[in-house]
Amino acid sequence: MSTPKQDRPDVAVVLCIYNVRRWLTEAIDSILSQTLPDFRLIVVDDGSTDGSGDLVRAYSDARIELIRQANLGHDAARNTGTLAADTEFVAYMDADDVSETTRLAVQREFLIAHPDVAAVGCSIRIVDQTGRFLFTQHAPTGPARCRRRILQGEFYSYGSALMVRRRAALDIGLFRTFFRQRGDVDFMLRLAQRYLIDNVSDVLYRYRMNLQGVSHSDPGPGLYEHRVAYELLRERLQGGSDRLQRGESIPPYAANDRTPPAPHSMQQILYHLHLSEAQLLREYGRNWSALRHVLKAWMLAPLNRQTRHQAMKLLRTRPDPSEPERYL
Repeated sequence: MSTPKQDRPDVAVVLCIYNVRRWLTEAIDSILSQTLPDFRLIVVDDGSTDGSGDLVRAYSDARIELIRQANLGHDAARNTGTLAADTEFVAYMDADDVSETTRLAVQREFLIAHPDVAAVGCSIRIVDQTGRFLFTQHAPTGPARCRRRILQGEFYSYGSALMVRRRAALDIGLFRTFFRQRGDVDFMLRLAQRYLIDNVSDVLYRYRMNLQGVSHSDPGPGLYEHRVAYELLRERLQGGSDRLQRGESIPPYAANDRTPPAPHSMQQILYHLHLSEAQLLREYGRNWSALRHVLKAWMLAPLNRQTRHQAMKLLRTRPDPSEPERYL
């Protein structure tokens, strides 16, 4: 006998897994311990070979649903989970991260209270592979500020920390599988063109900075896909559609004869995080707090042409009074 629709959960969590057994229990337990008790946890096993799927099956919680598929990529797995959900809201999560206990309740409450907003993110606590705290990245708030930052490339977004209205995700065509590392950037850009996106200032997500992951150990493909995502945005803004929407091909990443970018170091990542935080604080008119982050950034990187350019960009940032401050 089917459950009446009004009695079904209105939130589904889509958790995609591929050979992540090391951190998977912590990720699943963080969802099962949410203060919002009524949800579906849809785990999509994208062809794992390390027993990750068996670990999921060992749980007896009826809220967990396991879908197994061949290895098609992270964004294809996200699409599988989103299509399987019949809920109003879908929250995404990566299998090496942790959702704080109030995440689902706070994001759901925000979307219910703001029916014009299609997706909501949150501030992020960044940790290393062992779970040691590294940095708190505060999210910009207010749909106008968020949209401007997304379209200008200044919005450091984590697709895994989003809760979206499922109908909006379906409307834009879900995630595009051309992208292997930056599908969330392309997804956010297309979503921001049609819908309002906002953040809550609460720290609701722990993002694990894994320097052994391919996006950090070999950043070339990710940087290429990031550039392509913004090229496609310009095509849509100028002509109404982009190459992928027209069915045209885009060449995959090729290093060719160029020197590949060096792997990301933790020092380099923290440098950019401090500058990003300083820019947000400048927008809020909190100049002394912004200066502290600039000084911390300069302690992590030498003063060179790039750092001088970034400092000048920061100095040109002006307070934005168009939306109220919600910075914690």
